[in-house]
Amino acid sequence: MNMMAYDSMDIVTGPVSIIFGPQEFAGGYVNELTKQPYFDRFHGNAAYTFGMYGDSFWNVDLGGPVGKTKKAAFRIDYFGQAGYAPFNYYDGAYMQREAFYLAFSAHPWENLWIDWNGEVDLNNFVPYAGLNRPNAALIHDGLYQTGSWIGSIGPTGAFIPGHVTPPPSGGYVIDFGPEVPISRRNNIFNSPLNFTLQTYGVFQPIIRLEIDDRLRIVNNLMIEYFRTEIGQPVPMDTWAFLPYGYNVADRLEVITTLEDNKIKQLIDSGMAFRFLSDLEYFGTWHGPANQVDMTKPFSGGQDDPSPVSYDTAVAYGNPFLTDVPIPGFPGGFFNVDNFLSTQCRFFEISPFFQDQIQIGTKLSLLFGGRMDFYHVDASPPDGTPAILLEPFEPYDRTQLTAILPQLTFSSSYRPYPWMSLYATGFFGQTTAQSQFGAFAPEFTGVLLPSA
Repeated sequence: MNMMAYDSMDIVTGPVSIIFGPQEFAGGYVNELTKQPYFDRFHGNAAYTFGMYGDSFWNVDLGGPVGKTKKAAFRIDYFGQAGYAPFNYYDGAYMQREAFYLAFSAHPWENLWIDWNGEVDLNNFVPYAGLNRPNAALIHDGLYQTGSWIGSIGPTGAFIPGHVTPPPSGGYVIDFGPEVPISRRNNIFNSPLNFTLQTYGVFQPIIRLEIDDRLRIVNNLMIEYFRTEIGQPVPMDTWAFLPYGYNVADRLEVITTLEDNKIKQLIDSGMAFRFLSDLEYFGTWHGPANQVDMTKPFSGGQDDPSPVSYDTAVAYGNPFLTDVPIPGFPGGFFNVDNFLSTQCRFFEISPFFQDQIQIGTKLSLLFGGRMDFYHVDASPPDGTPAILLEPFEPYDRTQLTAILPQLTFSSSYRPYPWMSLYATGFFGQTTAQSQFGAFAPEFTGVLLPSA
């Protein structure tokens, strides 16, 4: 998240609107307010911040009205980051970011507002994970348990020497040595082979048309693009590769205000639409990080066994443990039938209705409903070997259509200006999704209610 793209973030307590889709939160929500253009005059500022462990931040923020009539305005923000203390404290961890934000607003007529904002984020970082093998000596005295990985226990209980370890069975065998002092800044991800690259772009135009004092129409469109590459071959192979992801979401609202004596109603009804298409690869080696002795230098291949072959995976009763090379991502492997690797497209259409009733100054009621219509098409990702598709029939293309209802009812009572009481009831059916938000081919159409 690019915090420099926001003017404020409001924590709103109380019932949550059904307009935004399925939710299980009864205590409120966070309202993110992006930076708005300046209509009054030109504004500009720049800042540079530095601190401990190589922290470095810079920001340029400027904007102002367009033309003499001042019916349009813009805002531009550029943010850069090279270092972040929680990362930089640990050896080998770093955070490098660049974020570009642009907002444009126009008010051509008294009853029409057009707001647009767009953002591009580029992230490059290695996370921190601290030390492995935690015990009382490490926590209290800073003493680390040394010891080399010498083998594993096979499925029959026999000792298998060396690092050519099959999928998990009886565990790993470590020849423990003495406890020795170690720096708490050590990081098990400290390797030049580890990396995370992220590209994210978003485009969001919002149009508001006020018909009269009681009726207005709002259309909110959002288009997102994302790409992610995660490689953590040290100390255990973990790969996540998203070559592309596109998300298009639109919400059309008709908002009506009705007043009668002490009762005021705010009726919000309309239609939401969403389309997502992405390609996801995810794979992880089948061992823990504790086999690594962090007092010794390690790199890819030193304390990692070879990728698991199909024959080895079958011998251990699960062919889906096979490590498959990721197309276009040299050195990376993925696994299938893991609820993560997928090539997916889905559509969602959601009509909704919500009525918020204010009775006097102390009591309000909110009730609403939403119906989510899904059509999902999820397949094994490109590069999946045919041998993993047949004869294992369950792992194949999945197409399903689902209708998921959402119902909510909430009441709020404010006996004093400083006290609010509210209760929220929600019933709905929602979806389970993969790592990056799509559907995997092994997902089924079984629906589980949430109340």
